[in-house]
Amino acid sequence: MFVATHMVTTRADSQTFTERLTVKVLKTPGSPAGSSLIFTPSCDAPCRAGGQVAGPLTTGGQFDGAFTFTDATATQPKPKLTITVAPIIPPHVHLDYGTSRTTSVSSPESMS
Repeated sequence: MFVATHMVTTRADSQTFTERLTVKVLKTPGSPAGSSLIFTPSCDAPCRAGGQVAGPLTTGGQFDGAFTFTDATATQPKPKLTITVAPIIPPHVHLDYGTSRTTSVSSPESMS
């Protein structure tokens, strides 16, 4: 369980905008020790997204980072965020089952 807060910065004279993400990890039920939380942005064409925010999935931990989006059109882009929980697995350990869970979420603006 985590809380993510974000701030979007735009400029009237630029096709690029940035989103700053801060994540505070509250609890880690069922997550293997050493797991990390990875946030990857995307958006529909012609919009382009870049960057990735990742950090350790440790109770009480906090990390932050930024994404960039570029959109040459005058329409409002519909950014999406994919969240992956990935355990850190030592090289000598072999698992025969999936080692990550991915969930896609959309901003409230894109749900209307």
